[in-house]
Amino acid sequence: MGILDAPGLAPRFADAKFAARRGRATARPLLSLLMNEASSGWAIAGSQAAINYTDSTAAYTTDAMFGDRCVRLKSNGTSAGNMNVTKVLGAPFDASSCNVRLFVKVLDTNWTQILVNVGTSSGANASVATISKDAAQTGTVVQVGRWVILDIPQSAFTYTIGTGAPWSAIQSIIVTATAAASVTEVRFHGVEFVHRDPRGVNANGAIVLTWDDSHVSQATVLEPALTARGLKATLMPIPGAHGTNASVFMTNAQVATLHDTHGWEVGAHCYSLSSHGLGLTGLTDQQLIDECEAIKAWQSGWGYDSTSHSYPLGVHDARVEGIISRYWQTSRIATNPLITCETVTPARLFTLQALNVNQSIANLSAAMNKAHTDKGLIILMGHQVMESGGDGNTINLAKLNQILDAMVASGCDLGLTMQEFIARMAL
Repeated sequence: MGILDAPGLAPRFADAKFAARRGRATARPLLSLLMNEASSGWAIAGSQAAINYTDSTAAYTTDAMFGDRCVRLKSNGTSAGNMNVTKVLGAPFDASSCNVRLFVKVLDTNWTQILVNVGTSSGANASVATISKDAAQTGTVVQVGRWVILDIPQSAFTYTIGTGAPWSAIQSIIVTATAAASVTEVRFHGVEFVHRDPRGVNANGAIVLTWDDSHVSQATVLEPALTARGLKATLMPIPGAHGTNASVFMTNAQVATLHDTHGWEVGAHCYSLSSHGLGLTGLTDQQLIDECEAIKAWQSGWGYDSTSHSYPLGVHDARVEGIISRYWQTSRIATNPLITCETVTPARLFTLQALNVNQSIANLSAAMNKAHTDKGLIILMGHQVMESGGDGNTINLAKLNQILDAMVASGCDLGLTMQEFIARMAL
């Protein structure tokens, strides 16, 4: 059933600082500027008048993502402000075909923003990407106490200094952690420039539709709307709920029709409603393994061969990722702090970012256009689609049609399931 380790064994990543980090999907970096060596050339900017971070060090040897050190930025809590670590290259680097990859660990919830600034040697012309903190710290990309990797497409660099960065001649990099008026600590392992589409498999960008929780409206309202446009989706079901309430959940027969007749992928989410309500981090190792085995048995019984998973409620941690990685090739979360595309060579296969269809049409359209420009991936996540009305996790048919129109206008490749897109990654 695609299991890499026998059930019952200790999770491969249970005690890891990070989990399922790269895999063969990741492109090798064209330029690696890591901070785990004494001669890395990264320097901490002097403390600003508004904030004191003299406890920071460019050679923090107590912690490291790998190697023996990292850069530690730590404020003393006197006031809010920016803490900076900088590097100037000896010669300009052509990053025209690259995304920026950031290695980071936050130690508390006091940080407010992380900024990556790339520009000329003088810094007079630069572009800046801003990663803002999500209030929920369990379902996000940046989680307290974990080393994580963020891939930042060029289109996420939306703030400019001067005329903006000439991507063909990057020479200075500044990484900033914005501290609150309380002690704030953030650690960095480095920055890489990674080829955005090294195999040339995603020249137009792509959009994948995913739908969670087996809502009956996905069969009665959503499917006809997609089929009319020649589109399909990936279902992330709750098999244990099938047939329990015809007004809320699909039956197994309805799911089979989506798969057999309309070409939908039937992925993995959670088997039971009770476990879904807890989120996978609320389960013990054995309970989580039992859930995965139940989903795999159900998929096998109905002939669904899917490599895709999504986290109930979006919550995840290194332990959960380690177990999920035994059963599926990727997993999707429920947030995207940059409101931009996931990359075709994602740094973290088990934390793929998604955009909720409840985002504004303006946000969704902008993200789709960025995916086309950056040769990236937009994973759209939805729940219910109603003929009219809609709130919370529900949208109406009019909003759905606006989204579908925006998808067509973006120029991205459409009609792919998650599994079909994953095949582009050459895992």
